[in-house]
Amino acid sequence: MITAGHCAEGGSPVLGFNGRQIGRWWLVDARYDWGIIGVDTVQWEQGPWISRHTADDAVYLVRGSVQAPIGGSVCKSGITTQVTCGVIRARNETVVLGSGKTLYGMTRNTSCQEPGDSGGPYFSGGQAQGVATAATTRRSNEWSPWLCRSKFGLENISWYQEINYILGHTGSRLIVD
Repeated sequence: MITAGHCAEGGSPVLGFNGRQIGRWWLVDARYDWGIIGVDTVQWEQGPWISRHTADDAVYLVRGSVQAPIGGSVCKSGITTQVTCGVIRARNETVVLGSGKTLYGMTRNTSCQEPGDSGGPYFSGGQAQGVATAATTRRSNEWSPWLCRSKFGLENISWYQEINYILGHTGSRLIVD
């Protein structure tokens, strides 16, 4: 399973929704913000799909990882904002986070991405694109949650790490339909 590297806690167990261990972190690269979890296939069923985060747990099928062009449409599936779509604006950007941490090789886009969406899949049509890493968000006041910029009438600014970079760097393979 591929996810965001900032979700990793080096070597720690990875727990599923039911609190049971489903695997352990296998590889992590914090500079490019990706992580791979070696999963226990008894506890976790992985297939060629992306969850739509709907009540009926509908899915999108993954057929490959052909890179969408700059200016092309891209969607993200995340636990906080479910499926949101936008446009790819740029590739291979260096992003300096508010914490001072620097991320490399990021793809900027305009989908809505909020805290909790990290590690969620990006896709375009049936093609896997990457994993959610960072976004510029806003708050309406100091007690409110961090929200997508589109909720304030502004264009969203989000980033993901390209799946083909992760696959090529690690030798992992994508499960396709």
